[in-house]
Amino acid sequence: MPRFVGTVIQHCCNMYSNRKIDMSNEELNPEAEMLFPAAFSRWSGAKESAVKTPFTSVKSPIKRTIETTLVARLRNWAKNIVSGESEPRAVFLVGGAGNGKSEAIEFVIREIASHLDTGDELLRFFQGEFSINEQRKFFERKVVFPGKIGQYNGLVLVQDASVRDHNQYEKKIEQLLCEDITDIIQEDDKKIYLFCVNRGVFAQALVFASDVKLHDIATQVLETISRAVTLSPFPVDAWPLDNYDEIAVWPMDVESLVDGNLYSGEASPVSQILSCIADKEKWMDHSNCPHKKYCPFKFNQDTLAKPQYRESFSKLLYYFEIVSGKRWNFREIYAVISHIMLGPDHTFRVGRVNLSPCQWVTKKLESADSLDTWFDLSMKLYHHALFPNWPTFGPLRTEYYKRRPKENAQFSTVNEFFSMLRGWSPDTSSAVARLLAGAFSKALDPASYSKPKTLLGNASHAEAACLEIDEAFSYSIKQGLALKTVSKSLAKCEYKLLEMLDEGSEKLDLLGQLNSKLVGTIKGHIRAFACRIAKRGLGTRNGICKEWEYVNAFIDTVLGQVGDDYKTEVWNLLKGNGESFDMSLVTTFGQPEPPRAKDARLRIPSLKVKVKSVDRPPSSKRPTDSLHFFKVNDFPILLSYELFLAFRQVGFGLVPACLHEKVFSLLDNTKAKLLGELAKDKSILEHLEIRIGTTGETVRFHETNGEARFISQG
Repeated sequence: MPRFVGTVIQHCCNMYSNRKIDMSNEELNPEAEMLFPAAFSRWSGAKESAVKTPFTSVKSPIKRTIETTLVARLRNWAKNIVSGESEPRAVFLVGGAGNGKSEAIEFVIREIASHLDTGDELLRFFQGEFSINEQRKFFERKVVFPGKIGQYNGLVLVQDASVRDHNQYEKKIEQLLCEDITDIIQEDDKKIYLFCVNRGVFAQALVFASDVKLHDIATQVLETISRAVTLSPFPVDAWPLDNYDEIAVWPMDVESLVDGNLYSGEASPVSQILSCIADKEKWMDHSNCPHKKYCPFKFNQDTLAKPQYRESFSKLLYYFEIVSGKRWNFREIYAVISHIMLGPDHTFRVGRVNLSPCQWVTKKLESADSLDTWFDLSMKLYHHALFPNWPTFGPLRTEYYKRRPKENAQFSTVNEFFSMLRGWSPDTSSAVARLLAGAFSKALDPASYSKPKTLLGNASHAEAACLEIDEAFSYSIKQGLALKTVSKSLAKCEYKLLEMLDEGSEKLDLLGQLNSKLVGTIKGHIRAFACRIAKRGLGTRNGICKEWEYVNAFIDTVLGQVGDDYKTEVWNLLKGNGESFDMSLVTTFGQPEPPRAKDARLRIPSLKVKVKSVDRPPSSKRPTDSLHFFKVNDFPILLSYELFLAFRQVGFGLVPACLHEKVFSLLDNTKAKLLGELAKDKSILEHLEIRIGTTGETVRFHETNGEARFISQG
């Protein structure tokens, strides 16, 4: 490359790094990276703003505190602690990275300061403690403010209990936590304590306190804290801690950030985050953009500016919590939004030049006659970024390549289609990208939804049943696009992509080298691809996903809005075939059934087992976990979505042998507990029998002259 060309390119890159492209005339704008869509890059989990440190210039992506149950509680606590009302004086915020502990700590200290005449002194103290400079290379583990706060003689902050104290480096983190808890209970000079603690540190501290036996008080408190932060059918109070009124504990990974049912009319945390997208002032001005018609970022903005579509997106995040059993944290939510609204930085790299989103769209549209252009633009739409998996059609592509004409521009679209999917792979450059391409898509992809009567669409567009959309695309892409539900909902870049596919696939009939069967197969796959594009967008905007009915039925069961109709299936799965209680004695939990000839089975012809729900009334003294437990006799079991789905599917006729091994493992574990209980009951023994293989040999219990023994028959 000539030197002057490289100089020009480098000069352009340097200019763009500090300035922004205006879409109307390609002029540079100095506020480029502060507006969407480019600003979504700052929301990524890999960026500085994703890691919050109190009282520093690094703010959360939306630049304000998100209202949560904990924030409301801390606001009230700060007011009461200053005014002298009865409140716990030691608060432990428990959770992993990204749960919002640091932001909550800064919020509550600012709230305390707002109720003090000397509040400015308190804020200046902590701002100084969390500033890194030439003299201060690291944060202290424990920061102590010596001033008076209400009736208390200072405030102690442990912002991260998982780091060592540089002044007592010989002590382990678990020992330091035990000493802190002992001080809280025993000290005469009462102070306020604020802790940010990971669950693992509590576990280590409990083991340390039990082994060393020098902190009996700490051991008792830690045991109670462990019960308070552990998901249990019979939880203990957390705020204040059970039997310890001076201590409050709040597990931050228990309450959902995406479950609208918890907030009774108020906006959920994820809704507050998404509302930022609806603010036009935070977006670049698209009014004079010549490419806004086909811009995927403009489509994302316009779509998620509407409350119903933001709510649908929130539902999908909530559904994944249900299916996976894992809570989203703040850092993950920000990273997901960054990924679907913008994408990773490397996707905007052309050669060695990093383009802005607007430059990237402009560059792509220079090749408007290419199928790749419209596919790449479509993949930047938020619903395709949420569900980024596409089939590669490997065997079909190979067969087509064998028979296609070597040079025939008439069939370039089909050639591009196979080449396009061959080169496509979902982004896996971050943990969130891998999650969306993996477990999230596998569990929820709307393209896999096929219930015939479910309507897709909205009030402003015509609605169509899911089956109607499938059938229309099975005839031709043109017929699918003729549905108003589809044509009005597609982005312009998607519509252009499907138009080109329709035109190209219909020309296959003119290709003499391909037999009619192969032509039909290729057409069918292209139409299925087009149908997937349409259903994925419609499903995402309507909050409809794979196994949608099962997920909502599970939610209704957890909320107590329907009866416990799964209980019969629990008992049917436990007892196996017939009316007797039946269990193999030669396998362990979750293993498949052994061959009948090598099996030994325990059978109890008549056995009474009670299956009932565990009553867990909500309490203001602990976070709402939205869990449902049931008991088999006296053994509590968590009703997970996986287990609920197994019960429903068996009730609809699924053969139990087809269930997941995790379900078998749970059922075997429950059976083993029941057998352990039965072993203590002599009245059961006379009904018990063990059948060996297929020989007909049976071992039964027999009692003669007060002597109990087993005898073999057969």
